[in-house]
Amino acid sequence: MRVFDVRFKGERIIYELSVQEAMSVYGSVTPGMILTKFLDSSIGIGRFAHELVRGVDCPHEATYVDTYRYFDVPAPVRFRNSICVFEHNMGQPLRRHFSDFFHNSYGGMVNSALVFRTITAIGNYDYMWDFIFYQSGSVEAKVHATGYISSSYLVDGSLRHGHQVAENVLGNIHTHFINFKVDLDVVGVNNYFQTKDMQYVNVSLPWMPDRYAMVPQLVEKQLTTEQEAALRYDTKTPRYLHIASNKTNRWGHQRSYRLQVFSFAGDHLPESQPEERAMSWARYKVAVTKHKDLEQTSSSLYSQNNIWSPTVDFSKYIEDNESIEDEDLVAWVTTGFLHIPHSEDIPNTVTVGNGGGVLLRPHNYFDEDPSIHSTDGVYITPGSEDSCDNNRMACLNQETCSPVLEPFTYHGFEGVMKFKDSV
Repeated sequence: MRVFDVRFKGERIIYELSVQEAMSVYGSVTPGMILTKFLDSSIGIGRFAHELVRGVDCPHEATYVDTYRYFDVPAPVRFRNSICVFEHNMGQPLRRHFSDFFHNSYGGMVNSALVFRTITAIGNYDYMWDFIFYQSGSVEAKVHATGYISSSYLVDGSLRHGHQVAENVLGNIHTHFINFKVDLDVVGVNNYFQTKDMQYVNVSLPWMPDRYAMVPQLVEKQLTTEQEAALRYDTKTPRYLHIASNKTNRWGHQRSYRLQVFSFAGDHLPESQPEERAMSWARYKVAVTKHKDLEQTSSSLYSQNNIWSPTVDFSKYIEDNESIEDEDLVAWVTTGFLHIPHSEDIPNTVTVGNGGGVLLRPHNYFDEDPSIHSTDGVYITPGSEDSCDNNRMACLNQETCSPVLEPFTYHGFEGVMKFKDSV
């Protein structure tokens, strides 16, 4: 799934946000799996986005969009209702405060977000891809895995590579690595990559110079080259990563968007292995490069079958070590999780806890939280509980937008690839 030209209140913040690759490396003692490494784009990720089931895969009242498959077929194949778009109450307030000191009031706002979703069933695994757009100006890209685990026959030595999950069946240990392309345009294309973190500093107390205290202090750094901005998984990464503009907000701070990565990834394949070149993007939690027209993707559909001499070797993007100051920048974000299958993965892996993603958050981009202007805001003072002026929750019976539910239909088995058709 890819989205382009994402704007907030008319101003572009993202040129491209897209899924690049999904990769797994398996452990086993059996010949059929000991060398197994899957690069899913080689067989197509989007081509397996079949129809979504109303009320299960997406809310019943969501808007559904068709997609078309153009390769491995003599004519375009339509997949009905394979993307859904819906507004979602995230189940917690976006912000709120109850004041019980001196002046009594309540102010809050429901966290209603716009969700784009598709689910791709790539062989045994189903990946649920979500792009979520928040009223605070944040954008989230995330993935959850479900479906069937890939397993092997239980033999001597198998338990070094997983757990028994059924009679004579081993659930094999494996990694999941997902790469996203995040092409942010923060107030234009002349951007910088900055990090922020904290350190404790022993400071003298101004009113008692002979007394000291350890106080948190802001640590800021601007990274200048692609190699400096290639943040490996096996090193400590600053907790705040920013694509910034040299333009400032009202308070004099550089306007920026923060990359907040959620990942529970396993270890990457050692670089000493020749096939690692096809998945070199997974070395990095975040890698920021200068935009080039010849560096559009981090992987290739040809990588699986040419894994030792890949068409796209992402590490080459970083080797030339170009300047990333005052440039059009692209962030390549890798997330994922280590999967050690267990008995609760039968019959299917659950989505709970099996995923990762990246949250793009405004950081000094605005002068204040932009959701303050949303009509979803609620403000209550003593005596105004029933007023509709600042509390739409009191007047839901007057709402004009109510969902019109479509009848349940399903055509997901149309256009499914049949092995007998390819013989």
